[in-house]
Amino acid sequence: MFVVAGGNPSTRIAEILAILASSYTEDGQPVFSEIIVVQPPGSAGPEERKSALFHHLGEAVVRSRGTALETAELDVLSRRINIAVSPDLQVASVCSIVEAAKQHAAVVVDQGALYRGVEPGPYGARPVLGMVEDSWVPHFAALCEGAVLAARASTSYVAVDANKDWPLKEANQERLLAIDGMAVLAGGDPDAPDAILAQHLAKWSTAIARGVIGPILAEIDTLPSSLDGIKPLLKVQMMHKAGLQPMVEQALRAELGLIENLAPVPALQVAEMAAEAGATDIARNLVQKIAFDRLPLESIEAALTLSKRIGEPGTIQKCEEILQERHPTSLALMHHRGDAMLEAGEFIQLARLLVTSPVEDDRRMAGFYETLAAGLASSELDYQVLTRAVIAAHPRQTVRARVFIAREAIRAQRYAEALSVITEDAETDVTASMVTAMLKALEGAVLGGDKAADIEPQLLQAAVLLGLRYLTSHPADARVRVRLVDALSAESMGLFGIALLVDTALKLASAPLALREIEALDAWTTAPPADDIAAFLRVALPWLQSASPVFVGRIDIPKELLTQDADKLVAGIRKLLEHYEPLDTPADIENVRNILAIGMAVARHGSVPDADLSLVRVLAVRLALASRFQAARDYAEHALQVAGESKARSRLAWLCYGDVYQRTGNTIDGMVGALCCLAADNSALPDQVFYESVLLYRLMRDLRMIDAGLSFLDAARKALQSFGARDQYVHRIQTLELQARFIQARQDPADARERLEALIPDFIQNARTVLTQGDEPAPAAASMAEALRAAELAGVTPPPAAIEAFERLLDEAHAPLRGIIAASRLPHPTTAQVLEVLKQIEQARDANDVGYDVRQISVLARRLLGSAEAQTNLDIAAFAIDILADHAIPSLGVAPDQGWIPPTIESSGERAVELSRSMQLPVVLMGVDAEGHLVRCVAENGKLGPTLKESAEVFSEERLRRWSREFPFRYGVDEDALNLFHTSTEGLGVEALPPRAILVTAANIQHWPPNLIRLGGGFAGQTCKLAAAPSLPWLSAARHRKSTDRRAIAWIPKEASDEGGQTLQTVVDRVSEPLAAHGVSLDTASVVPSNLEGAELVIVTAHGGLVPGNRYFQVVRDDAELRMAGADLGSALKNVGVAVLFICSGGRLDPHPMANTTLGLARQALGNGCTTVIASPWPIDSRIPSYWLPTFLKAWDAGVPVIDAAFDANARVRDAFSSELRDCMAMSVYGDPLRTREQ
Repeated sequence: MFVVAGGNPSTRIAEILAILASSYTEDGQPVFSEIIVVQPPGSAGPEERKSALFHHLGEAVVRSRGTALETAELDVLSRRINIAVSPDLQVASVCSIVEAAKQHAAVVVDQGALYRGVEPGPYGARPVLGMVEDSWVPHFAALCEGAVLAARASTSYVAVDANKDWPLKEANQERLLAIDGMAVLAGGDPDAPDAILAQHLAKWSTAIARGVIGPILAEIDTLPSSLDGIKPLLKVQMMHKAGLQPMVEQALRAELGLIENLAPVPALQVAEMAAEAGATDIARNLVQKIAFDRLPLESIEAALTLSKRIGEPGTIQKCEEILQERHPTSLALMHHRGDAMLEAGEFIQLARLLVTSPVEDDRRMAGFYETLAAGLASSELDYQVLTRAVIAAHPRQTVRARVFIAREAIRAQRYAEALSVITEDAETDVTASMVTAMLKALEGAVLGGDKAADIEPQLLQAAVLLGLRYLTSHPADARVRVRLVDALSAESMGLFGIALLVDTALKLASAPLALREIEALDAWTTAPPADDIAAFLRVALPWLQSASPVFVGRIDIPKELLTQDADKLVAGIRKLLEHYEPLDTPADIENVRNILAIGMAVARHGSVPDADLSLVRVLAVRLALASRFQAARDYAEHALQVAGESKARSRLAWLCYGDVYQRTGNTIDGMVGALCCLAADNSALPDQVFYESVLLYRLMRDLRMIDAGLSFLDAARKALQSFGARDQYVHRIQTLELQARFIQARQDPADARERLEALIPDFIQNARTVLTQGDEPAPAAASMAEALRAAELAGVTPPPAAIEAFERLLDEAHAPLRGIIAASRLPHPTTAQVLEVLKQIEQARDANDVGYDVRQISVLARRLLGSAEAQTNLDIAAFAIDILADHAIPSLGVAPDQGWIPPTIESSGERAVELSRSMQLPVVLMGVDAEGHLVRCVAENGKLGPTLKESAEVFSEERLRRWSREFPFRYGVDEDALNLFHTSTEGLGVEALPPRAILVTAANIQHWPPNLIRLGGGFAGQTCKLAAAPSLPWLSAARHRKSTDRRAIAWIPKEASDEGGQTLQTVVDRVSEPLAAHGVSLDTASVVPSNLEGAELVIVTAHGGLVPGNRYFQVVRDDAELRMAGADLGSALKNVGVAVLFICSGGRLDPHPMANTTLGLARQALGNGCTTVIASPWPIDSRIPSYWLPTFLKAWDAGVPVIDAAFDANARVRDAFSSELRDCMAMSVYGDPLRTREQ
């Protein structure tokens, strides 16, 4: 046995051959009858292999005796030395060659560590910190043991070269030394990276388990300079092991050059880390470059698993081919093929495959799949009856039975039955496969594709409850959470999703709940003096610094560092976090993070160790109140990550999540968090019940379900009583009750004045109580500010006591909150106040969160827009409208400046002027002020025009609201009403518009199609070339967008329905010729083409559908069975230059019901990087494309901007097909109006 990797392996084999070939007996006969070199399979042919072998043999002889082989010697050796190529890399194949050798032959096995035994190994990826030797030593030992037995059987000699260094781990060394009948020649490099890693691995792993990472990173820096090249990756490995995934991604992106030329195994390890850190682009880039033929079996199997996870089909195929060639019995390969059969529903084939598995559990499962296949073959299939029968036959496979039968029901588009199957047993532990099947059925159901039945609300609620039950046990599974939230969103269900969540909340809240007592209650709730906490932090913070970076929530603080009782320290740190300020700079955020890390570490030593999650919630809420919304969301996510598997901890973590997302305005996520609290555990601490009840009240208040909300305040009051804290905190409930009474007063216009006036004394008393208790004054101050403002607008003069109480509350409030509360008190806040509040808002990491983050500032901006300041100062009007625009769409390309928040009051106007100058196109800014007046100004000819306020006769916000209940959908379906366009749009106009312009409007009026703006007795779309953009920053970024790949593609899924519907086939017949004439490739398959991304022009013709109630774009359909969510088509249009969508209502935008943004297919496309969308806001006639497209494509080919090409194409429809406004004004332009074909 040779286990020494130094030098060239071919040279080492040649040295062995030279020794064997020169061995003779005393009578001059060769010792070995023949010499066989066993080589692994590969692409080299027999002559090439032999030539290379004898080349190295000749060099070995020269080194040994100083002279080259003579011709006669070469002839003899060529007859004595033969090459046997193993058919695969299985141990059994090598042993067969040894056993078949002649008597007294010598067999030399090359690269023995490549071979694998038939025994199954673990399926899945090898841990990143595992030693490479752990993957080859067991198999190499099996090869040597088998070769010894085979050599004894054939009376031959065998030498096996591992081409590996002697293993570093003692257990692996002993494994090889224990092989009977085989001598060992071993060697290794003590300074090799693996040797260094082995020396430190145990110690590092122990430290990481304690949450300590800083000293490890420092120790890596002290390793020998010869390891400088791998030190950054060693640090990344440690951070990955410690769970610091954001730091892993950051480090990998900072070291892209370092990971470019990694060896195959390290490249795979780094790809695994990148994938787990969310950097799938890095993972894909790495696996695409890996030389898979140089990987051992386990790594190829891991690469296969990883490639499937990150969606890299090319590497999946490569791994499959290599495994088939070299390791055909690989368990991973078998499971991979089994997965494909499962996906296709080929259960009989799967059963036949599993019968051959070396794993007993696999063989046992074959019978299950045979039963399943037989049941599914029935001509009269009842999925629930089948489920019960299969479970009765295979009770240990209950979950699998439900999942696979539900999948078959989904395949048959029987979504209601799939949901019934998967939700029938409410007691079964919910697995990832169950919730995935449920979500797929739910998504299919809400898209209206069920062939057999309507979906009952109770069944949808059961599905939601199943998802909630899963999330309570797996709080860190963000993928499932996001899919559940998406399924419940307005785009999927309209407002029914919220109604479903509310009904579920009322159901869960009515379930019995046991209150757990808190040991050492006084110590846990009573904070020590601030000086005591400061003294402790002076000890703890240096310790934390020495251990940094740390995973917050997983680090242990030495008990000897605690300066007093742990519960008291936690109570003090909690109070410090509640009142910490300032929170303005990155240094402030870092400081408060360190305090939280220490508090969470201390909580482990207290009587309530789960209090660490309460600390996370306290800090997250504090950050949300300070408009540090992104940091608050990050901590909410962090709470879910550190919750673990405990039901009690899950409940606390979900409370944190729900609390934060409600405060940031995201009602659906907030509801999911609150419901997961209720579903997680049937017991809770009384203070937790209080906070949960208050959260549910706030959610109901946001939905204006005041009576339901007040019922939760009753529960909160009872929780305080049981907690012994009623006198201390009941004013918090009183503040919330005053909020509810204020909202009810506003909802009663007839008696609003009297009811508001009657509330003022109660607000005064509440303010005094809050101040006396020394509690956080901001909630009371915010409620009182709105009440005083509303009362004054209603004609009530607040008494001096009210003004004094409010001002005292304001003075005591945290600094970040004083500005927004003071501004909300005024009918028209000043520009300086609005700018101050705006600058406090933290930039969101995900643009979709911006619409929630700006809800409060949007209220102030509307009030500012109606102020005298805005009427006289053009920059202020532009500034207010800029804030009100839709910033919840990711910017494209490379913008000149990052972020959407204007740094100064003048910035918005300057940006509009610069855009108008660079585009040579007027930029029209429009918004609606708090009184419902339309305010507009135009940037044109290098300057910003005057601020103009439309009269109520020209534009009315109330008329727009009423219009939105039926339109624009009704335009496409009502052919009977006379003069419908004119009668429905009275009072929805402006006095004037430029003849060619781009409109940037407030998000809450972006659903008003530009072509429908009334200009006197006509419409803007008849005479003006108009386009609309989401916001000024988006438009700036779009103008800097990089080039596309110049492809032009059309997709028209033409499959006919069973009833013979062939609308789209007719469209294909009509447009095929002009598409071909202009070089547009046509795809008519029933699945969206995978190659749309990055195309210059994409044309899609299909049916479109809205959520029931005719609001919110929901589904793309063909004439047959295709049902695609609008979001999926939007994703397929990623980075497209221009998308022309002949899809009913494809250009429709709807105001988001809970955020300052819009919803719709066009918005989805723009949000995925599409630069320009041309689509209709209402259902369109299927004949329009054949008239519209030829004119548009001719102009497009000539380099005409889309704003002009679309206008001309609409005119062509008017002149050649129909002058009905629903036909000739349908196609509207969204996004960059000047996009042209690249010449």
